[in-house]
Amino acid sequence: MCKVATVRNVARRKGWEIGDVDAELSQTVIRQDDGSLRTRVESAISIEGELTDEQRALLIKEADNCYVTRIVRGEWEFVESEQLKPEIETV
Repeated sequence: MCKVATVRNVARRKGWEIGDVDAELSQTVIRQDDGSLRTRVESAISIEGELTDEQRALLIKEADNCYVTRIVRGEWEFVESEQLKPEIETV
């Protein structure tokens, strides 16, 4: 999971000794009045180790900025699908 990997990577770069890192994610999809869907993702992260509150907060903040989260939070553009042209076999 990206959040766990990010916590481990940041802790390693900072030279902080940590133990197990666990993350739980939940997802809820709600249909809006206009028919569109709204997805809510919640996460909780557990980090073992002798860390200060500030260090732990920084690691969780960095986890919330992991690569996958940045992609999902970013702006998306969907281009309409094109029809695939059948492959022509040549003999």
